Amino acid sequence: MKISVSKTPRGFLVSFRDPASRKRFRRVLAAESASEARRIGHRLWAEAARGVFPQSERPKGTSLREAFEAYLLLESSRKAKASRVLDRQALHLFGKSTGVQTTTELTPLKVSGFLAAATGLGLSPATCNRLGNSLKHFLGWCLDKGWLQTDLRRHVGRAKGPSRECRALMPDQIRLLYANGSANLRLAMRISASMGLRAGEVASLSWKAINFEFQTIQIGGMSHFQTKSGRSRIVPMPEALADELRIRASVSTSPWVFPSKDSSKPIERAVLSRGFARAAVRSGLTDCRYHDLRASCATGLAEAGAGETLIAQTLGHASTAMSRKYVSRLGVEVQRQLIAQQAARSLSWGGIPSNLARVQPESETSSNVGESVAM
Repeated sequence: MKISVSKTPRGFLVSFRDPASRKRFRRVLAAESASEARRIGHRLWAEAARGVFPQSERPKGTSLREAFEAYLLLESSRKAKASRVLDRQALHLFGKSTGVQTTTELTPLKVSGFLAAATGLGLSPATCNRLGNSLKHFLGWCLDKGWLQTDLRRHVGRAKGPSRECRALMPDQIRLLYANGSANLRLAMRISASMGLRAGEVASLSWKAINFEFQTIQIGGMSHFQTKSGRSRIVPMPEALADELRIRASVSTSPWVFPSKDSSKPIERAVLSRGFARAAVRSGLTDCRYHDLRASCATGLAEAGAGETLIAQTLGHASTAMSRKYVSRLGVEVQRQLIAQQAARSLSWGGIPSNLARVQPESETSSNVGESVAM
């Protein structure tokens, strides 16, 4: 984006190239200084970039550098500071990896090389995926502006890190995490561990979704939030949890159970994840995450005798295949206990103590008997 400002007898002449129509824009401004005229020029350029053109008048493309500057000024400036930094890093890396000058030169092959460039810098898979999400948002924004003819977002790809299966936490670990967490985190942990809610479902809870009369919570089906499977469900609350939420609702002035700082919206899911990670560090626990609370709930339901269907309904799984692993995992443990009990019974049938480590060989036993007779 290049805005030139020059002084004339009538005022300051501001000129720049329209990012949409690529036409030269000139206007004389009655500004008091060149810096003020430049600020007005930036605002005029932003208004021109926001313009919506008919399909026949849409430009075929624009300079990639100008598209970057327009996106950072119009879209990225609305985000939080950390997101703005990610946007700048993603666009800078994308410009270096593609080596193109205009948006019309972008191809699926060039876009797919972004992930390899990010991985080549030694970045973690999570960081690469965050940069990829920023790039996808930029490509979608260019598509809406008409600067791209095809949707290239699906060619960005995702980096895959080492997989880790979700596992249940022990009761002592949950109590330790509860003792080292904040008040909001303790309540969120109790909801997830007892009802199996995801972090995003807990963070977006509203008082409208809680029915204190029947002690139930409706998950999903709201205009502000949809579940992962797209289906809403109603989960009953434990009585102790319902009492705690009732006390919290009596003093709350926000429509959200976990409101943001300005109470205008619910907190982000990442807030719970980061708070849980800090509590885990203070507790001395490694390799545990917030989603493990959900697995703890599923494992507890399986231990109580719940089947696959009930676990799937409670946790909101799309099919019982997701819940089968908790029941099958419990089956192995139950099988191990039954085998141990059967082994103890079988040893006791012959009058042999069940805690016997090994049975002496017959030859060794007979030699010992012979020695005792000789004595």
